[in-house]
Amino acid sequence: MQWAELFSFALAYSGVFLIGFAFILGMGVLVSPGAMSQDYPPAIRERYGPKTQRDRMVSAVMSVLTTLLVFGSPMFAMAALRDSLDGTIGFLDGFVVGIFVLLALNIFDLLIVDWLVFCTIQPNRLVLPGTRGMSEYRDYSFHWKVLVPRPIPWPLLLIPAFGVYCGVIALIVR
Repeated sequence: MQWAELFSFALAYSGVFLIGFAFILGMGVLVSPGAMSQDYPPAIRERYGPKTQRDRMVSAVMSVLTTLLVFGSPMFAMAALRDSLDGTIGFLDGFVVGIFVLLALNIFDLLIVDWLVFCTIQPNRLVLPGTRGMSEYRDYSFHWKVLVPRPIPWPLLLIPAFGVYCGVIALIVR
């Protein structure tokens, strides 16, 4: 295993993965601001009310696209990794890349999407109708608690699970 090449690849794949993730989120919110309302603090969800038909449809499309990104992109990425490592790819290579990518996703989602954009900048498109000015938009701890729920921090446990998934894909494509 060539560590420098592996981490360079992981960094590049993370960048592509995060651009895809940001694109899905951004387009979904542009088409229907309430599509992501299930991820808002409870008081905001309560004031906004149930999702509209459009919100539900856009949310479903976003879920499908995110699922394709998460489960489909590793197949292409591991094939590209195999080629960049001259055909010598193993489970550990995929595992390391998978951990790196999902860790980057969690950090990006918390720091950039949740804390910077949602809590700090608060673009008009993210403020749901009838909820402007609610203090819950600045509840940074809400987003931390979603990432690290008690007693089991399952979102963080998905990081090594994604590593295992990518490791298995690496074995398949080698």
